[in-house]
Amino acid sequence: MIQSEQQLTHEEHEALAGFTVSVPRRVRRKVYQRLELRGCGIAFLAVILAIDGLAFFVPALRVNIAIAVGVFFGLIGLLVMTALPRGLWEDFRHRHLVRKGVVVIGRVSKREIKVDIGSQGPVGWTDYALTYSFQPASGELIVATRTSSSLDKFREGGPILIIYLPQNPRKHEPFLLLAYEPIAPEIC
Repeated sequence: MIQSEQQLTHEEHEALAGFTVSVPRRVRRKVYQRLELRGCGIAFLAVILAIDGLAFFVPALRVNIAIAVGVFFGLIGLLVMTALPRGLWEDFRHRHLVRKGVVVIGRVSKREIKVDIGSQGPVGWTDYALTYSFQPASGELIVATRTSSSLDKFREGGPILIIYLPQNPRKHEPFLLLAYEPIAPEIC
């Protein structure tokens, strides 16, 4: 094991085994990225049933409730239509990178901490802007910057696991920012 591999984060080190599988790889959503909407779905259904029940028992409210429910679903539909395509595209892009991408260990050249303390004191967010470089098989040096609150584990001069598409190395992402991970081969 080379020295830069030893310095990878625990999650990156575990993922390396999954990238030894030939492409296209089987992938799964990372555990902490999985969405659980069951509670919200049940609450949403309960509200709709309560509104429907109210309209059944109070006939004078039927028209007003029908208008309110129509406006509510119209706003929800508008929200979904504007926010969903970006999330779906990013999800597809992450999955494609893990299925078909190549792994390389890059180097962090700059790390900036961006803190928003807000007007109420230290109750804001902290983001980390990493500038890193890596060299794909084509030989060109690619330098990029990513900003996220989940990049706190990296230090200047340290290694970072990068996944890129061999046909276009400019399409790349640090592994820790991806929503998917490869399924490691079973060892008998």
